[in-house]
Amino acid sequence: MDLLLWVWDRPYWQLTTAVAVLSAICWLFLRRRDSPLEVRLTGFTRDLAIAAGVFAVYQHTVHLARIHVAGATDHARTVVDIERWMRLPSELDLQHLVLPHPLVVKLLNGYYAGVHLPLMICFALWVLWFHRDGWPAVRNVIAVSTLACVLIQMYPVAPPRLMPELGYVDTALAYGQSVYGVGGSGIAGQLAAMPSIHVAWAAIIAWYAVRLSRSPWRWIFVVHLAMTVVVITATANHWWLDGIVAIGIVALAIVLQSVLERRLGRHAEEPVAAREGVGAAAQ
Repeated sequence: MDLLLWVWDRPYWQLTTAVAVLSAICWLFLRRRDSPLEVRLTGFTRDLAIAAGVFAVYQHTVHLARIHVAGATDHARTVVDIERWMRLPSELDLQHLVLPHPLVVKLLNGYYAGVHLPLMICFALWVLWFHRDGWPAVRNVIAVSTLACVLIQMYPVAPPRLMPELGYVDTALAYGQSVYGVGGSGIAGQLAAMPSIHVAWAAIIAWYAVRLSRSPWRWIFVVHLAMTVVVITATANHWWLDGIVAIGIVALAIVLQSVLERRLGRHAEEPVAAREGVGAAAQ
């Protein structure tokens, strides 16, 4: 029990680093084995070590995007102006729909805090084990999208919940479910809201779940993407534009990955064509 409590109290990046190290050790142990299951486990543990290492670096360095706080409220008002120009609906109207229903609000708070990271971890493990041919593309899109989001987050934007003068309610704080703390504690971290990594990761999961799987259940992840957009807005954790920008970044990363795959495919075909041409000439 004491060990479990100690593990539970560790920062996320330390736990993820432990997974990376243990996976690397398993890979070193298995890499000289040749049974079909051991060969599969060798590839799985190697890729898991790489994936966990990338996540650990992200979790440990993401605070670098959260040390700038100047102008966050003014930037948020600019976001509001842009949304009005785009004729987007008001986030406040959506929040007013759920505020009279405490159970709904608590469920939305729980969804925001508890689904985002565990689902991405489960998704990565699913791809690694069942769809390893698709893992390089998934890995690249996750890495590029997440890095782009973190870089943009260096431009601080206050989320709606930190602007009560506009009528927004910090629903998680109101019900004791906040992952950010009370008052000003950890305030810098709360300003890394544009774009929303919650939405970016949900979009990646939805796209590749539909592409890689043939199960009718794969469409539930499209619902998860829509639900994530609703949750981050209704709880006043993000503006609509945070999610729109995140989806745009993921779409661009997917296009870049597609271009990369086509170019690598052409380069792989050229030597084969050349060898076939030489063989035909020799005959």
